[in-house]
Amino acid sequence: MILSPRYSGPTVVTIEGDPGDVAVPLVRQRLRLAELAATFTEAEWSAPSRCSQWSVRDVIAHIAGINPLYVMSAVAGLAGEPTRLMPHFDPAVSPLRMVEQVAALSSAQVLDLLVSSNAELIASAEALDGSGWCTSAESPLGEVPIRLVMSHALWDSWVHERDIVIPLGMTPTVVADEVVASLRYVAALTQGFAFGAGMECRGRFGIDATDPDFHCVMTVDDAVSVRVERPGDDIPVLRGPAVQLTEALSTRLPLPADAPPEWRRLLAGLEYTWDLASR
Repeated sequence: MILSPRYSGPTVVTIEGDPGDVAVPLVRQRLRLAELAATFTEAEWSAPSRCSQWSVRDVIAHIAGINPLYVMSAVAGLAGEPTRLMPHFDPAVSPLRMVEQVAALSSAQVLDLLVSSNAELIASAEALDGSGWCTSAESPLGEVPIRLVMSHALWDSWVHERDIVIPLGMTPTVVADEVVASLRYVAALTQGFAFGAGMECRGRFGIDATDPDFHCVMTVDDAVSVRVERPGDDIPVLRGPAVQLTEALSTRLPLPADAPPEWRRLLAGLEYTWDLASR
């Protein structure tokens, strides 16, 4: 499905928190992934990932290939001229085509591409001040604060790191601030994408996660707003371990058996955007 990002009207997603709180987890996760990739044997580079059409090399190539878009978005936003690339982006097709463009690269070349593009992304993030993190730039959702552009970069790479290491029989690294940033972002992303598909579920929805502990209330009306507060019993609350919930909302695992039906409908926006229902 071609994205329908929002460039005018209310900002499609806002998430309560310190403007620069994604900087440290973003940098840590990117450096860790590059260090891990540098240890892979050729057999591990060629091994299948959790992404059905991609090998480990393909997943790394995807991350490296998408990094310049985050940097371009931040630079253009800071210059007061946000990019307008996402209306031509299909999450179900475009990433596959981007990976195909670098299919001829060796594993060593893909690793070099990851390291160099990570360095540019990290430099872009580390150069931001409080005002910069709040500046509007383009994301797959439309114009949002650069903090959410970088949140998308963190969440996407965090999930893909697990897409690689779990099939390889490795134990994924779990760091609380990476999990929390990814969980709160993907929860909002489900409804941000749903607006473009006309599938939004309006109302108030809660998350009560453990290990690490995190709770929030997401309000969906003309936009999506996530506030860090403990949800009450009067709204549908998604409960469970934070890593499991993040994986479920990222469509890697089923939602918990006791997930409220309202949360199952919420997830339909992300599944539709990625055309998962037809796969």
